Amino acid sequence: MYATYRLELTRGEDRSIPMRFLYRNSETGRKEAIDLTGRDFLMVVRDWETDEEIDRLSMRNNRIALEGTWLTVNFPHAVTEGFETERAKFDLFVESGEIRQCLLIGEIRIRKGCAYG
Repeated sequence: MYATYRLELTRGEDRSIPMRFLYRNSETGRKEAIDLTGRDFLMVVRDWETDEEIDRLSMRNNRIALEGTWLTVNFPHAVTEGFETERAKFDLFVESGEIRQCLLIGEIRIRKGCAYG
């Protein structure tokens, strides 16, 4: 099962987006953070219209960082200034060994930046 999310970026900016995934504990009824330790993550970004891959973030290329229960995806300005579309979609996968499961899907709105509009 996966969730949906919407991100917003400005073309030409450096952007780090922290995420925390919660679940409702069936015994206490409280929301608790999911421990993501020991997992790998991959985010694939595709143009909304053409479905062409325009970016790929992973822990291997240091664009996804994990600290405790926080996952941070990083979009450096060298990447965002090259985004030619105003709308993209993404899939965030969690990987463990040979297993890959979709954790989050969504869209990215890309606004024009000052020098990169």
